[in-house]
Amino acid sequence: MTQRQTQNVQIQLAIQTTQDGHTDNYAITEVGQAVKIGSQLYLRYQESNSHQKIKVLFKVSEDNLLTIKRSVDAQVPTKLVFNRQKDQLIDYPTAYGNLSLVTHTHKMRLLISQAPISGKIELDYSLSSQNNLVADYKLRLIFK
Repeated sequence: MTQRQTQNVQIQLAIQTTQDGHTDNYAITEVGQAVKIGSQLYLRYQESNSHQKIKVLFKVSEDNLLTIKRSVDAQVPTKLVFNRQKDQLIDYPTAYGNLSLVTHTHKMRLLISQAPISGKIELDYSLSSQNNLVADYKLRLIFK
């Protein structure tokens, strides 16, 4: 049977987005949960400063994959996948249908402690559509 460990954590998230030469910064602090099931780690929280119900899930897999799933109210969830070794093709749902995007991971650093569960995720990546750069991102997440 797979061992499961759950604990409440404080999540500090900062994202810097650069698009067409313009840079935006976004930062939140939320209370969430860290759930370790076998060798997989899940971080989940709900954004409280929004008028919408936004649920976010980070999944760290043993095969060096990082998946971020974001659900807004009743909309189709968005899911981004990151891999250090190769670009990932994803379908990004929009009101007009799916948009094919490519995630290119420039840097992914995962520092995770086991007891108590805490750590840091550093992720620098680009999103492209049809070989055109959409934006560059720098994501920093600390959980403790």
